[in-house]
Amino acid sequence: MRSEKLSQPDLPAEVTIRGTCCLMFRMPPKFHACESCPLLKTQERVELIRQTMAKAD
Repeated sequence: MRSEKLSQPDLPAEVTIRGTCCLMFRMPPKFHACESCPLLKTQERVELIRQTMAKAD
């Protein structure tokens, strides 16, 4: 596991990234990576976190 700093004022300052992918993105019904997936680029992670936060509101 590692941490990644985010420089986005509306998001957490830091997120935890797993060391290996859990392959959940291949499981229905989601078919997308989770926020801690090591396969995501930073911008993809930021967008996914924003989508998750929007759904929670």
